[in-house]
Amino acid sequence: MRPIVLATDYGISGAYVGQLKSAIYTHAPEARVIDLIHDLPAFNPSASAYLLASLLEYIPRESVIVGVVDPGVGSDRRPIVLEGDGYTFTGPDNGLFSIVSRKLSETRWYEIVLSAEPASNTFHGRDIFAPTAAQIVSGATPRLEPVPADTLAGMHWPDDLHEVVYIDHFGNGLTGIRYRPSDKNRVLKIHGEEFQYAPAFHCVAPGEGFWYDNSSQLVEVAVRDGSAAARLDLKVGDLVDFDNGP
Repeated sequence: MRPIVLATDYGISGAYVGQLKSAIYTHAPEARVIDLIHDLPAFNPSASAYLLASLLEYIPRESVIVGVVDPGVGSDRRPIVLEGDGYTFTGPDNGLFSIVSRKLSETRWYEIVLSAEPASNTFHGRDIFAPTAAQIVSGATPRLEPVPADTLAGMHWPDDLHEVVYIDHFGNGLTGIRYRPSDKNRVLKIHGEEFQYAPAFHCVAPGEGFWYDNSSQLVEVAVRDGSAAARLDLKVGDLVDFDNGP
């Protein structure tokens, strides 16, 4: 059975993740569920799209990914399915899958056609997306209608987002900028401070700030043995950019 991978902004406290899993197991008791991340940037499909795309390489091929960052839940935004290269994604049409789709060699987009109104106007993760994923892995066929890619949200977004898209447990600031080796000699600027490249934390002195290519091939700003978030008062959405050097 294909694994189901969860990527949400629900957080790990409260009942939301538990209800998501309960909906899956109700429809597919033998399902294998992986909690990839539950602190995607809240209410922020754009930042979440770049972070989710950076994680694709580490999601098992053939997975069904339930992606939920859905501030427009209950509106007329569409519930969708994306298929490509053995992966299937299900979630809202708000750009969340727009960047990850660019990493797939072939893509097919669908709208989920509901047979009944969802139980809640505010919890489509539980009532639509989790059951759809469970149907798919159990061999059932949800009702899907093809959707042209150019009608979907986020398809015009740039390949790189020059913003902080995530702040991790250590206070490191992940950006939506893909790492390129040619950028090693460039200075990263954020909040008026400048940071040089270093390949790893041990290469700088304690308390020194730097930028590096993180394990998901994104540009990330950090402070050795400290918190870049605290030092710079970082927030998701803060602008980040390189100098104009080589």
